[in-house]
Amino acid sequence: MAHITDLQNVIKDPKIRVTYETEMNRKDGHPDFEYSQRKFRQLDVEEKKLSEAIHRAFNGENFDVCPKCGASYNLYEEITYCWKCGYQLKKPNKDIISELKPANVEAERKKRVEMLQQEETEIDKPQTTKSPFGDGATAITRENRYHHHFTVPAEIYAHEEYHERLNNAKTLDEVEHIIDDYKHHRKEHEDKPQGVVRERSPKEKVPKKDYLPEERDLPTYDRPKTKPRRSIPIKKIVGASMVLVILGVFLWYSPTIISMLQNLSSQNTSSQNPSNQDSSYTKLTLIKNSSPNPNFTTLTFGDIDYSFSYAWQNNQYFLLVCNSILEAKSYLQPTNGSVYRDIGIEIKVSGAYSNQIVLLVKPTVQDYLASLSFKKLTIAQGQYQTVNFSGNEYTIGYLQNLPYYANKLIVMTPLLQSREYYIISSQIVSCDLGLEIRVYKATTEYAMIFVKPSY
Repeated sequence: MAHITDLQNVIKDPKIRVTYETEMNRKDGHPDFEYSQRKFRQLDVEEKKLSEAIHRAFNGENFDVCPKCGASYNLYEEITYCWKCGYQLKKPNKDIISELKPANVEAERKKRVEMLQQEETEIDKPQTTKSPFGDGATAITRENRYHHHFTVPAEIYAHEEYHERLNNAKTLDEVEHIIDDYKHHRKEHEDKPQGVVRERSPKEKVPKKDYLPEERDLPTYDRPKTKPRRSIPIKKIVGASMVLVILGVFLWYSPTIISMLQNLSSQNTSSQNPSNQDSSYTKLTLIKNSSPNPNFTTLTFGDIDYSFSYAWQNNQYFLLVCNSILEAKSYLQPTNGSVYRDIGIEIKVSGAYSNQIVLLVKPTVQDYLASLSFKKLTIAQGQYQTVNFSGNEYTIGYLQNLPYYANKLIVMTPLLQSREYYIISSQIVSCDLGLEIRVYKATTEYAMIFVKPSY
């Protein structure tokens, strides 16, 4: 294909357009890039030969005399050799010059260029015409997208459909066709039987359109009434938005608000019935421990053991709390009336003294272990147990590795994947098979572990 960098330039320039159309209309095929290059080079050679021949003709050089013998010959005969001496003529005669660049082709090319230029001038020039309806009311198409100012009947230009068509018209023939179409449809409408006629009331306003004076008083036909759209006041929109924002904030902070209300209600209940409050707690008395290794007192709530210690270190009192799933908390300088809520229990300091502390303890969650997705397993030495999480089954065994007496935990899956871990008490094991294992106790007889999925 011929490479054209800018098709708009090909269209705008008449000379290039004529050359382009001439080559495109060739019967021997469509020109490609290589053909175009050769054609352009051939045209350059022909123009050079023509210029050289014209230059020699203007300089008075004669082509009708043999340069060797001086014999003359007819200027309008194509002669290659001299008829007298047989000398080969190197310079072409006038027929050869005329064949190099035929005059009629050049004239035709110039004529086509002039026609295209005149056509473009007429297209760009605004066109006007008189109304086909004679001296009636007329209008000018000043909104025509091609800037053509046609003079058309006002009643046609006032019609919404034909108004748009006239604004898109390019030529006078198209305008006349639109006017004839309007007249044809109007005649068909007048020939149809009239429907139910409704007289216009005096209070009704005449639509603001450019109707003719005789058309303003025409009767109107009944049409189905449509309810007008009501605009929503801005105040209502703002009010509805504020209500939605308040509801969203309330829903977002609803857990906090509910817990606050529960605490207030529990405090009011406890203040009114102190005996009932104390009955739900477990009383625990801890003796002060000054040794580096604290002594713990254990309470059990459900499947979880909680250990408490009252320590004296660095001239400060500490309350230490931990549970069997290896969660731990430390409270500095507990005082009378202090309340602590952590790791599934509530601790109230009933009395804090120099040698002991009295605590009231109760669980805050009915099943704290299930809320954390843990499952408790007690595996005897040399035994295996199975646990299931969302369809994923695991088999866990507890063995003692002799002769080193090391405690070993084995985890297996149905896909024959297995892992082994040497364990001790109070250890957290991260298994890459999708489990988190917390070892509470590991003895020679059994292991107590808590397992939950890590995914």
